[in-house]
Amino acid sequence: MMTETNTEQLKKLFHQEIIDLYKMMIKSVKYKPTRLMDFINKYGGYEAAVKYISTESNVQDFAILWEKERLDLSVEALITKEKYRELFSEEILSFCDHKLKEYSYAPN
Repeated sequence: MMTETNTEQLKKLFHQEIIDLYKMMIKSVKYKPTRLMDFINKYGGYEAAVKYISTESNVQDFAILWEKERLDLSVEALITKEKYRELFSEEILSFCDHKLKEYSYAPN
């Protein structure tokens, strides 16, 4: 069972990693998911991710990453990383897993 301290530390780590993800999209894919950064600034990385995956903006970002064969940079891929799975509800994990599978994403 996660202690509150561990959960908070993991959320901080996730927050940093979602910002790195955003920067990587700009650098590797030459695409700037502006709405994602708006969400991160407004809610913090963890809450941003939860809210963002169901937005129209994310649908667009995901499609662009898919076209560029970089679904590893998707918020869904970040959420479903082994170390972060315990932060998210079964519903969110299932949504992300299904979406990634639908687009044939296999983490390396």
